[in-house]
Amino acid sequence: MPDSHAAFVAPHPWSIEQIAFDRIAHDRIVREETWFHVLAAASFVESLADLYTHNLLDHMKGDAEASQWLRERWQPEELQHGRALRRYVETV
Repeated sequence: MPDSHAAFVAPHPWSIEQIAFDRIAHDRIVREETWFHVLAAASFVESLADLYTHNLLDHMKGDAEASQWLRERWQPEELQHGRALRRYVETV
């Protein structure tokens, strides 16, 4: 029987260090004020994954497998998204 959460697990974890922030085409994005606000807002949302995880864990109390996945996979991944977006915004 297949793992019900397998579709949500990234086969190749990634890290912020793998992102080539030094290769960003600054001249193509630096004056894009709308994108700045969208990306900054996305960074804030992703950075709140610990709060979302806490709320979801309360909701999923009876499901040990889902709770484990939320704590060990989903929360760290979402928090990393927030850090990567923040670094991008700070870089541009």
